[in-house]
Amino acid sequence: MGPVIASVAIAVLAAAGVLVIAARMTSDRGEESFVAALRHGLRHDTSGPPMGVIASARREHAESAVADGSGMDDLFRAAATEQSAYLSADDLVRRRARTTG
Repeated sequence: MGPVIASVAIAVLAAAGVLVIAARMTSDRGEESFVAALRHGLRHDTSGPPMGVIASARREHAESAVADGSGMDDLFRAAATEQSAYLSADDLVRRRARTTG
C-alpha cells in the first residue's frame, strides 16, 4: 500500500508543477498569481451569473450551434446519396418473417 500512495503523491505533485509552469508560461494577463489565473480560467465570463466549467461549455456550444444555423436537417441533406441502401426495410421484413416462421 505504501508504494501505491507514494506513486500517487508523486503524480499529484508533478501534475501541480505542470499546472504552475503552464499557467506562468501562458498567462496573458501580466504578472497575476497562479490562483488568480486559475480562477479567471474557470470563470471567464463575468457578464452573467457565475457558471461552472461544464455549464459554460454547454452554453457556448449551444450558442455556436445556433449561430451556425446548422441542424439535423442540414446533416441529413448533406449525407443524402443517390445510391441504393446497403439494407432496405423490405429485406428486414422478409428476414424477420423467415426467423419467426
